[in-house]
Amino acid sequence: MDVLLGMTGLIGVIVCVIVLIVLAIRKKPKKKAVVVLIAFSALFWIGMAISFSKEETVTKAEYDELVSELKSVNLKLSQKSEEYDALLEEYTELQENAASFMQLTEDEQAAELAWAEQERIEAKQAAQEEADKIAAEKAVEEEAQRQAEEQQQAQAQKEQDQQQRDAAAALFHEIRMAYKNNELSADDTYKGNRYTIVGSFDGISEDGLLNQLLGEIKVTLKIVDEGTPCYLFCDFDADTWREELSKLSKGDEMVIEGECDSWGVWSDCELLN
Repeated sequence: MDVLLGMTGLIGVIVCVIVLIVLAIRKKPKKKAVVVLIAFSALFWIGMAISFSKEETVTKAEYDELVSELKSVNLKLSQKSEEYDALLEEYTELQENAASFMQLTEDEQAAELAWAEQERIEAKQAAQEEADKIAAEKAVEEEAQRQAEEQQQAQAQKEQDQQQRDAAAALFHEIRMAYKNNELSADDTYKGNRYTIVGSFDGISEDGLLNQLLGEIKVTLKIVDEGTPCYLFCDFDADTWREELSKLSKGDEMVIEGECDSWGVWSDCELLN
Protein backbone atom coordinates (compact mmCIF):
# COMPACT_ATOMS: atom_id res chain seq x y z
CA MET A 1 0.00 0.00 0.00
CA ASP A 2 2.78 2.43 0.93
CA VAL A 3 4.61 1.70 -2.32
CA LEU A 4 1.43 2.30 -4.34
CA LEU A 5 0.92 5.67 -2.66
CA GLY A 6 4.54 6.66 -3.25
CA MET A 7 4.54 5.63 -6.96
CA THR A 8 1.19 7.34 -7.56
CA GLY A 9 2.51 10.55 -6.01
CA LEU A 10 5.76 10.30 -8.04
CA ILE A 11 3.93 9.82 -11.35
CA GLY A 12 1.55 12.67 -10.47
CA VAL A 13 4.50 14.97 -9.77
CA ILE A 14 6.08 14.16 -13.16
CA VAL A 15 2.82 14.72 -15.03
CA CYS A 16 2.19 18.01 -13.21
CA VAL A 17 5.68 19.28 -14.03
CA ILE A 18 5.12 18.52 -17.74
CA VAL A 19 1.72 20.22 -17.63
CA LEU A 20 3.28 23.27 -15.97
CA ILE A 21 5.90 23.49 -18.73
CA VAL A 22 3.23 23.34 -21.44
CA LEU A 23 1.10 25.93 -19.66
CA ALA A 24 4.08 28.21 -19.27
CA ILE A 25 4.86 28.00 -23.02
CA ARG A 26 1.25 28.69 -23.94
CA LYS A 27 0.96 31.37 -21.22
CA LYS A 28 -2.09 29.74 -19.61
CA PRO A 29 -3.10 29.93 -15.92
CA LYS A 30 -1.03 27.57 -13.78
CA LYS A 31 -2.75 27.80 -10.42
CA LYS A 32 -4.72 24.55 -10.61
CA ALA A 33 -1.70 22.67 -11.88
CA VAL A 34 0.39 23.95 -8.95
CA VAL A 35 -2.30 22.82 -6.46
CA VAL A 36 -2.44 19.37 -8.00
CA LEU A 37 1.38 19.21 -7.97
CA ILE A 38 1.40 19.96 -4.24
CA ALA A 39 -1.23 17.27 -3.66
CA PHE A 40 0.73 14.62 -5.50
CA SER A 41 3.90 15.69 -3.73
CA ALA A 42 2.18 15.24 -0.38
CA LEU A 43 0.88 11.86 -1.47
CA PHE A 44 4.39 10.86 -2.48
CA TRP A 45 5.88 11.86 0.87
CA ILE A 46 3.07 10.18 2.81
CA GLY A 47 3.77 6.93 1.00
CA MET A 48 7.45 7.33 1.75
CA ALA A 49 6.76 8.05 5.44
CA ILE A 50 4.51 5.01 5.79
CA SER A 51 7.08 2.86 4.11
CA PHE A 52 9.86 3.98 6.43
CA SER A 53 7.65 3.78 9.56
CA LYS A 54 7.01 0.08 9.12
CA GLU A 55 9.02 -2.25 11.23
CA GLU A 56 10.19 -4.30 8.28
CA THR A 57 13.78 -3.52 7.34
CA VAL A 58 14.59 -2.12 3.91
CA THR A 59 17.47 -3.96 2.32
CA LYS A 60 20.44 -2.13 0.86
CA ALA A 61 19.57 -3.36 -2.66
CA GLU A 62 16.03 -1.95 -2.39
CA TYR A 63 17.41 1.31 -1.08
CA ASP A 64 19.90 1.58 -3.97
CA GLU A 65 17.15 0.81 -6.48
CA LEU A 66 14.96 3.54 -5.00
CA VAL A 67 17.82 6.04 -5.08
CA SER A 68 18.53 5.11 -8.73
CA GLU A 69 14.91 5.69 -9.67
CA LEU A 70 14.93 9.07 -7.93
CA LYS A 71 18.11 10.07 -9.81
CA SER A 72 16.52 8.98 -13.10
CA VAL A 73 13.44 11.07 -12.33
CA ASN A 74 15.61 14.07 -11.45
CA LEU A 75 17.58 13.64 -14.70
CA LYS A 76 14.38 13.56 -16.78
CA LEU A 77 13.07 16.61 -14.96
CA SER A 78 16.35 18.40 -15.64
CA GLN A 79 16.21 17.51 -19.35
CA LYS A 80 12.61 18.72 -19.59
CA SER A 81 13.62 21.92 -17.87
CA GLU A 82 16.41 22.50 -20.39
CA GLU A 83 14.02 21.86 -23.29
CA TYR A 84 11.57 24.27 -21.76
CA ASP A 85 14.28 26.94 -21.42
CA ALA A 86 15.33 26.49 -25.07
CA LEU A 87 11.75 26.70 -26.30
CA LEU A 88 11.09 29.72 -24.17
CA GLU A 89 14.21 31.46 -25.49
CA GLU A 90 13.26 30.76 -29.11
CA TYR A 91 9.71 31.94 -28.52
CA THR A 92 10.97 35.12 -26.89
CA GLU A 93 13.28 35.84 -29.83
CA LEU A 94 10.43 35.41 -32.32
CA GLN A 95 8.28 37.76 -30.29
CA GLU A 96 11.05 40.36 -30.25
CA ASN A 97 11.55 40.13 -34.05
CA ALA A 98 7.83 40.45 -34.66
CA ALA A 99 7.62 43.41 -32.31
CA SER A 100 10.61 45.04 -34.02
CA PHE A 101 8.98 44.71 -37.45
CA MET A 102 5.65 46.01 -36.20
CA GLN A 103 7.39 49.09 -34.84
CA LEU A 104 8.53 50.13 -38.33
CA THR A 105 6.63 53.04 -39.83
CA GLU A 106 4.68 52.63 -43.03
CA ASP A 107 7.36 54.57 -44.90
CA GLU A 108 10.05 52.28 -43.56
CA GLN A 109 8.05 49.22 -44.50
CA ALA A 110 7.53 50.66 -47.98
CA ALA A 111 11.27 51.36 -48.22
CA GLU A 112 12.05 47.78 -47.21
CA LEU A 113 9.67 46.42 -49.83
CA ALA A 114 11.04 48.80 -52.49
CA TRP A 115 14.59 47.73 -51.68
CA ALA A 116 13.62 44.07 -52.00
CA GLU A 117 11.91 44.77 -55.34
CA GLN A 118 14.96 46.66 -56.58
CA GLU A 119 17.17 43.73 -55.60
CA ARG A 120 14.90 41.39 -57.55
CA ILE A 121 14.93 43.66 -60.64
CA GLU A 122 18.72 44.00 -60.55
CA ALA A 123 19.13 40.25 -60.21
CA LYS A 124 16.80 39.73 -63.18
CA GLN A 125 18.71 42.30 -65.26
CA ALA A 126 22.03 40.68 -64.36
CA ALA A 127 20.69 37.29 -65.41
CA GLN A 128 19.41 38.75 -68.71
CA GLU A 129 22.74 40.48 -69.38
CA GLU A 130 24.58 37.22 -68.74
CA ALA A 131 22.20 35.39 -71.10
CA ASP A 132 22.71 38.09 -73.78
CA LYS A 133 26.47 37.87 -73.35
CA ILE A 134 26.40 34.09 -73.78
CA ALA A 135 24.14 34.43 -76.84
CA ALA A 136 26.48 37.05 -78.38
CA GLU A 137 29.53 34.87 -77.78
CA LYS A 138 27.72 31.93 -79.31
CA ALA A 139 26.75 34.03 -82.35
CA VAL A 140 30.38 35.11 -82.79
CA GLU A 141 31.53 31.50 -82.58
CA GLU A 142 28.89 30.38 -85.07
CA GLU A 143 29.84 33.20 -87.48
CA ALA A 144 33.52 32.31 -87.19
CA GLN A 145 32.69 28.66 -87.80
CA ARG A 146 30.51 29.58 -90.79
CA GLN A 147 33.31 31.70 -92.30
CA ALA A 148 35.80 28.91 -91.71
CA GLU A 149 33.48 26.44 -93.43
CA GLU A 150 32.98 28.84 -96.36
CA GLN A 151 36.74 29.26 -96.67
CA GLN A 152 37.19 25.50 -96.61
CA GLN A 153 34.51 25.08 -99.25
CA ALA A 154 36.05 27.84 -101.37
CA GLN A 155 39.47 26.25 -101.03
CA ALA A 156 38.06 22.85 -101.90
CA GLN A 157 36.27 24.32 -104.94
CA LYS A 158 39.46 26.11 -105.97
CA GLU A 159 41.43 22.89 -105.75
CA GLN A 160 38.71 21.05 -107.66
CA ASP A 161 38.70 23.72 -110.38
CA GLN A 162 42.49 23.52 -110.62
CA GLN A 163 42.31 19.75 -110.91
CA GLN A 164 39.74 20.19 -113.67
CA ARG A 165 42.04 22.66 -115.49
CA ASP A 166 45.02 20.34 -115.13
CA ALA A 167 43.01 17.37 -116.38
CA ALA A 168 41.61 19.40 -119.31
CA ALA A 169 45.07 20.69 -120.19
CA ALA A 170 46.53 17.18 -120.14
CA LEU A 171 43.65 15.88 -122.29
CA PHE A 172 43.98 18.68 -124.85
CA HIS A 173 47.74 18.09 -125.10
CA GLU A 174 47.06 14.40 -125.66
CA ILE A 175 44.51 15.15 -128.41
CA ARG A 176 46.72 17.74 -130.14
CA MET A 177 49.75 15.45 -130.11
CA ALA A 178 47.65 12.58 -131.48
CA TYR A 179 46.46 14.75 -134.41
CA LYS A 180 49.98 15.98 -135.10
CA ASN A 181 51.30 12.43 -135.19
CA ASN A 182 48.52 10.84 -137.25
CA GLU A 183 45.27 12.61 -138.09
CA LEU A 184 43.46 9.47 -139.28
CA SER A 185 44.30 7.51 -136.15
CA ALA A 186 43.35 10.50 -133.97
CA ASP A 187 39.97 10.76 -135.72
CA ASP A 188 39.30 7.11 -134.93
CA THR A 189 40.09 7.73 -131.27
CA TYR A 190 38.73 11.21 -130.53
CA LYS A 191 36.46 12.49 -133.31
CA GLY A 192 32.77 12.56 -132.40
CA ASN A 193 33.43 12.21 -128.67
CA ARG A 194 32.67 14.92 -126.13
CA TYR A 195 35.42 16.34 -123.93
CA THR A 196 35.92 19.25 -121.54
CA ILE A 197 38.50 21.85 -122.47
CA VAL A 198 39.62 25.02 -120.64
CA GLY A 199 40.98 28.17 -122.27
CA SER A 200 40.54 31.92 -122.56
CA PHE A 201 38.05 33.83 -124.68
CA ASP A 202 39.83 35.36 -127.70
CA GLY A 203 37.04 36.30 -130.09
CA ILE A 204 33.51 35.67 -131.33
CA SER A 205 31.68 35.77 -134.67
CA GLU A 206 28.14 35.21 -135.88
CA ASP A 207 28.82 36.31 -139.46
CA GLY A 208 29.31 34.01 -142.35
CA LEU A 209 26.88 32.09 -144.48
CA LEU A 210 27.49 28.79 -142.70
CA ASN A 211 26.86 30.30 -139.27
CA GLN A 212 23.67 31.91 -140.51
CA LEU A 213 22.40 28.71 -142.07
CA LEU A 214 23.24 26.54 -139.04
CA GLY A 215 22.19 29.16 -136.46
CA GLU A 216 25.58 28.99 -134.73
CA ILE A 217 28.01 31.37 -133.06
CA LYS A 218 31.72 30.68 -133.51
CA VAL A 219 33.97 31.42 -130.52
CA THR A 220 37.74 31.53 -130.76
CA LEU A 221 39.30 29.87 -127.72
CA LYS A 222 42.97 30.30 -126.84
CA ILE A 223 44.81 27.49 -125.06
CA VAL A 224 48.51 27.64 -124.23
CA ASP A 225 49.73 24.05 -124.53
CA GLU A 226 53.16 23.67 -122.95
CA GLY A 227 54.11 27.21 -123.98
CA THR A 228 52.56 27.01 -127.43
CA PRO A 229 49.51 29.28 -128.07
CA CYS A 230 46.77 27.25 -129.74
CA TYR A 231 43.56 28.70 -131.19
CA LEU A 232 40.41 26.58 -131.32
CA PHE A 233 37.11 27.28 -133.11
CA CYS A 234 34.12 26.31 -130.93
CA ASP A 235 30.57 26.36 -132.34
CA PHE A 236 27.64 27.23 -130.03
CA ASP A 237 23.91 27.17 -130.72
CA ALA A 238 22.95 30.83 -131.17
CA ASP A 239 19.46 30.64 -129.64
CA THR A 240 20.72 28.87 -126.52
CA TRP A 241 24.01 30.64 -125.80
CA ARG A 242 23.76 34.16 -127.27
CA GLU A 243 22.99 35.90 -123.97
CA GLU A 244 25.77 34.14 -122.03
CA LEU A 245 28.36 34.59 -124.74
CA SER A 246 27.54 38.29 -125.09
CA LYS A 247 28.82 38.88 -121.53
CA LEU A 248 32.35 37.63 -122.25
CA SER A 249 35.41 39.84 -122.57
CA LYS A 250 38.74 38.96 -124.13
CA GLY A 251 40.87 36.95 -121.73
CA ASP A 252 37.93 35.56 -119.69
CA GLU A 253 38.33 31.92 -118.72
CA MET A 254 35.98 29.51 -120.48
CA VAL A 255 35.23 25.93 -119.47
CA ILE A 256 33.67 24.26 -122.49
CA GLU A 257 32.27 20.84 -123.17
CA GLY A 258 32.08 20.06 -126.87
CA GLU A 259 32.30 17.45 -129.56
CA CYS A 260 35.77 16.99 -131.00
CA ASP A 261 36.00 17.33 -134.82
CA SER A 262 39.76 17.83 -134.67
CA TRP A 263 42.08 19.31 -132.11
CA GLY A 264 41.27 22.83 -133.36
CA VAL A 265 37.58 22.44 -134.25
CA TRP A 266 34.83 21.73 -131.75
CA SER A 267 31.08 21.60 -132.37
CA ASP A 268 27.83 21.50 -130.37
CA CYS A 269 29.64 23.26 -127.49
CA GLU A 270 28.23 24.12 -124.08
CA LEU A 271 29.56 26.68 -121.61
CA LEU A 272 30.08 25.08 -118.19
CA ASN A 273 31.09 28.16 -116.20
